[in-house]
Amino acid sequence: MIDPFPLEANSTDRTMQNFERKVQILLSQLRRPKKDARIAAMVTDRALSFLYGRHVERCQEDFRKTYEDYCTVQYCAGGSLFLQIDQEEYTVTEGQMWSMRPPRYMRIHPNTPGSCWDHRYIAFRGHLTEHWIADGLLPAGPVFVPKRLSAAGQFDLVTKLIDQRDRWSRLRAVNVLESLLIELRQSRAADAIEEADWFEEAVRTLSRFKAWPVDFSALAQRLGMSVATLRRRFHDATGMSPHHYALGMRVAEAKRFLTDTDMSMGEIAEQLGYRDIYFFSRQFRRFVGTAPSTFRKNFARASGCLPEEPFETTTRSAS
Repeated sequence: MIDPFPLEANSTDRTMQNFERKVQILLSQLRRPKKDARIAAMVTDRALSFLYGRHVERCQEDFRKTYEDYCTVQYCAGGSLFLQIDQEEYTVTEGQMWSMRPPRYMRIHPNTPGSCWDHRYIAFRGHLTEHWIADGLLPAGPVFVPKRLSAAGQFDLVTKLIDQRDRWSRLRAVNVLESLLIELRQSRAADAIEEADWFEEAVRTLSRFKAWPVDFSALAQRLGMSVATLRRRFHDATGMSPHHYALGMRVAEAKRFLTDTDMSMGEIAEQLGYRDIYFFSRQFRRFVGTAPSTFRKNFARASGCLPEEPFETTTRSAS
């Protein structure tokens, strides 16, 4: 870096004059008055600008907004609400946090008429948000915050620091919020599936024969993506939707039960996670083209386990 005040070794007086000038400039910068308090409603920093923090204890709003030039982190500390982010819909319950960033659309409202939830949110903008997004610190959908992180208390502390509006409070607010986001991301990473393994985990989950239908929202959340992203990426990898794949796996297992065991239809349906035997039969018929019982009979007949059905003959009695 070029020194704007170069020293001349051959002149002691010039050296002292330059040193004194440097000191005077530094002192004048330190004495420079602060910016007008009228702009203090926005606590600013070159890296991050806090717009506001709020806490609505009994929120009942039906709120819709497209975020254009700032981000938010939001937290449900009690109750539950309906949340829509672009085309994805969620039921948010106590202990979940989500973020919004441009150009995403959000709608929130009570789950049921007359119900409410405890809502905390913080709004901000700045270059630091780009790093947070790149590092995965701003969750795309609602995620549960471990109780040990005391999210409600951290949101309240950030809001309090924002309202104080001095430089050190601003820096503390940035530190508190970033620390919360980092700890949440670290906690999620401990349970999350590595990006390279998402497909393997998705296939493993869809191949387990638990309750039907599959909870794709829970699966997508475990994989760290939205349901729409899961469907798109799975289709790109296999040429079929996750639902079609899961149904195909169940039908394949149903065929094995029908051909290799003497289990009843009810037992097979139960093994495959179906609560309704008739629903199982309808799905099997739609996928295979024949009912499960007919499939079993046709296989047994083709393998020689059942005799061919005799042709109908007409006999005439002797007159």
